[in-house]
Amino acid sequence: MTTSHREVEGSKQKIRRRATSKGLSFGPIATAITVGTVAVLLGVTFIGDWLRTPKIAAEASPSIISPNGDQAQDSTNFSYTLNEDAEVTIQVFDQNNRLVHTLVRNEFQTRGRHVAVWDGR
Repeated sequence: MTTSHREVEGSKQKIRRRATSKGLSFGPIATAITVGTVAVLLGVTFIGDWLRTPKIAAEASPSIISPNGDQAQDSTNFSYTLNEDAEVTIQVFDQNNRLVHTLVRNEFQTRGRHVAVWDGR
């Protein structure tokens, strides 16, 4: 919608027009959303690199062990594949979620397949 205003200055008429629209103006809101989106994307880019966890495919074989010295299922192999170089920690927990043993602590490993052996002790 366009509205006109007439002002009389002496003998001359001056017409001033102003364009308006019905409804809300989204200019400042759109700008704020755009700035917010850029801030979020920058946060995801930089903080995401710091918090990123590599993808890991892992398995234990055998999954249940009985480390009693009879040479049957006394140890297990933890096989895992890293999709990128990473700092690795491998910990074994019991059924009550208590730490039993740390096999690897903060060790830098290259991407690829790795094996850690645990003898149950």
